[in-house]
Amino acid sequence: MLLLSSGQMSAQTRSAGQAAQTTQAAKDKEFTISGTVSDNDEPLIGVAISILDKPGMGTVTDTDGKFTIQAARGDKLVFSHTGFKKRSMW
Repeated sequence: MLLLSSGQMSAQTRSAGQAAQTTQAAKDKEFTISGTVSDNDEPLIGVAISILDKPGMGTVTDTDGKFTIQAARGDKLVFSHTGFKKRSMW
């Protein structure tokens, strides 16, 4: 759970599926991360989810607060939304 300035926003994430097939080391394999972002059990629409230090790699939550993003092992997800403090999750 992530504590934010205007309440609590929780991001439930789970790895879905197999890692993408690559020739890189295991730590560089990409995984599909999906989850739901909510504030006091209400879904948050339009939360930006990005990967720290990887410009252009990101997504936004839908009308149900759900998201899906590709990330490599060790990547940090950054969650930001208007009126809330930016938080990281790894």
